[in-house]
Order: sequence, then C-alpha cells, then structure tokens
Amino acid sequence: MQAKPSLRGDGARTRLLALCLLAATAWSGEPHATEPKMASDPQTRVARWQALLRQPGLDDWDKLIRVNRFFNQLRQQDDRLTWGMNDYWASPEELLRAGAGDCEDFAIAKYQTLLALGLAAEQLRLVTTRAYSPRKRTIERHMVLTFQASPGATVWVLDNLVPEIVALDMRHDLARIQTVAGSLAQGERHTRTEE
Repeated sequence: MQAKPSLRGDGARTRLLALCLLAATAWSGEPHATEPKMASDPQTRVARWQALLRQPGLDDWDKLIRVNRFFNQLRQQDDRLTWGMNDYWASPEELLRAGAGDCEDFAIAKYQTLLALGLAAEQLRLVTTRAYSPRKRTIERHMVLTFQASPGATVWVLDNLVPEIVALDMRHDLARIQTVAGSLAQGERHTRTEE
C-alpha cells in the first residue's frame, strides 16, 4: 500500500519520501488488494465509479490513491482505436463504458472524479507534457493530472502510465508544456502556458 506522505511540506525530506515510496513499491499490474479488479462489463465499471463517488470519510491522500488506482486499471489505447477519430476527450463515464482511452481521457476522468469527491479545483491541474516512452524510445505528448495541496507544497503526479502517485520533481521523464485548467464538466477550456 502506498504510504501517506504529508501533503503540506516541500523540500529534501518530501523528495526522499517520494523516492523511497517509488523504490519500495513493487507493481504487479494487479489492483491493490483492498480494491476489486476492474469489471469486464461497462455497467459494472460505471456502478463501481458511482460507488467510489459516494465513499465517505476519505482524506485527500486516500481520494488520490483510490481514484488513481481505479482508473489505471483501464487499458491505454489511442483515440483512433477507441473513438474512431484522431483526438477525443472522453467523459469519465465514456471512458468506463469503452474500457480504454488515451492519456487525456484518464487525466480528465481523475480530475472530474476528484472534484466530485471535494478536492478544490485550485489543487488540481491537467498538465500537457512531453514524456519519454521507453517502450517506443521516443518523446511524445502526454497528459497527466497534478495535485498540490497548497502553494509551495509538493506537486504530485497522477499518471495512467505510472501506477503510483509520484512527486513531480522525481519524474525526470516529464517536461511540462502547458497547464489546462477550468471547468471541463461544462466543456470550457482555459490554457495557461508555464515556463
């Protein structure tokens, strides 16, 4: 089980904790022992997501872990195969019904689910990056969700390609291009380029 780091502080201690968590976590490709394996039928997947939205008493770290693990059980798949078009940003329910999606679909599903669970929009960012793909040995565009509890605190990355939540400063494979913020539930997009 991924340990709960402090979501407030920053610095060498937090980076060391994140590195230890990353090194100590052996990923078997199976869901966490307390979480059911992702269902094969769309209705059950959607029902389990709706049950996740109703779980009481979770602290922010528990919400992050559960949402990340829940969606990361789905298949990574190109939009052309899933939706029959070059680029499509699916809703969480569409992703669950399809059982597969691309990085934007995963990041948006996590973002909207965490908002529904009560995390503040100011704490969450959809971040477009360039990520190194060891499988293809190329650098590709990629989207992740980040969480920052408060200004100056550690930025944590929720990524469909990496099973655990890792501090951004430990993700040397990512180079941020821009941050996408706003109310995606309303179909509205705001972008802010960051340096």
